[in-house]
Amino acid sequence: MTISDAPSRLRSFLLLNVALLALTSTRIYAERTEPVEGYQPGKDGSCVCFTLGGTVDSSNAMQRARVQFKCYGKDEVEANQVYRALYNALHRQSGQYVRWAFCQTLGQTLREPDTKWPFVLTYFEIFIL
Repeated sequence: MTISDAPSRLRSFLLLNVALLALTSTRIYAERTEPVEGYQPGKDGSCVCFTLGGTVDSSNAMQRARVQFKCYGKDEVEANQVYRALYNALHRQSGQYVRWAFCQTLGQTLREPDTKWPFVLTYFEIFIL
């Protein structure tokens, strides 16, 4: 695995989760701290944005990533529904491309300063194959 593969692999893993997909469709954005330009939570629906940091293990076969997730919704309730689905999809889970995932920081409901969109901020440690 190369480091550049990790975001797409994590996104692929998340797209396999039926509950998360029901809330976001395919609006799971890798390597983004905010949704794509033109996104409107009330019109487009919920989404998840994530960015990775971390290290590569000594065999270069796996990235130990610290991942920031932002779960957006039209209101705080919907943003928290997306967060709970993300938590259930990842915490202590494994599967395609993910060896192990653990929630490091429980979700915190916030608002974007410029747009006032509600989102839930959370962090996970994830071993990505």
